[in-house]
Amino acid sequence: MATSSSKLPENGPEDEDEMMIGAELGWVRHLASCDHLVASLSSDLAPIPTPDTPCNMCQHPRGNWLCLCCKEVLCSRYVNKHMLQHYLEKNHSVALGYSDLSVWCFACHAYLNAQPILQLRPVHETSYVLKFGQTLPFNTGQHPKVKEDDEMMLGAESGWVRHLTSCDHLVASLSTDLTRIPNPDTPCNRCQHPRGNWLCLCCKEVLCSRYVNKHMLQHYREKNHSVALGYSDLSVWCFACHAYLNAQPILQLRPVHETSYVLKFGQTLPFNT
Repeated sequence: MATSSSKLPENGPEDEDEMMIGAELGWVRHLASCDHLVASLSSDLAPIPTPDTPCNMCQHPRGNWLCLCCKEVLCSRYVNKHMLQHYLEKNHSVALGYSDLSVWCFACHAYLNAQPILQLRPVHETSYVLKFGQTLPFNTGQHPKVKEDDEMMLGAESGWVRHLTSCDHLVASLSTDLTRIPNPDTPCNRCQHPRGNWLCLCCKEVLCSRYVNKHMLQHYREKNHSVALGYSDLSVWCFACHAYLNAQPILQLRPVHETSYVLKFGQTLPFNT
């Protein structure tokens, strides 16, 4: 079985708590091969459900996952965990996330890099066309037009979101005291959504994502606080740049990124140890 060579937290991510963790922590690898594809992929992935298909079990409207074995659409671990439940019941290992078009293998416990894996490339490109109405940008040289309300904080796996190593908005947007921050399980201050929320790095308010009630996006528009850290995967997003920020090479962000990691996992970042 393909495994990550990077060190995971010693106790490993809890299946029901840390499944499908994002790649921004520095220890989740995007595998270029997977031993489970033969058993896990449908033989017919040319027609697939559209990205706005609701969860088949709870009707959650968006940001769901597509099982690449049976093509069932189910919600993520931040909603009712129906895709995780599906894997545990059916052993269908590979799923594509309609929020950012990333591909996850439950059996490998890793993301899969869809473009170099020939079995995944067609469904990845099909899902991109269904989501954006055009082909992948590295095939066309064009970036898709993104509706701000709809695609804010889009993940990097679709191939066109850059992770910046500098940002002109940090001076105005960062709190002077980020050594003390709320815990990662802090609910949204407005709607009390319990998990996977975002931390404003200017005022330290914790608010929910675009997949819940969009309170962090609303906060940015009201206050112009540009930079936020996502407690789901510890990624950092700048609304003004409309891009992810690579926290480790940016000195102003590194302390809060490492503090949030310790709060989330109870140990320091693995590449520092």
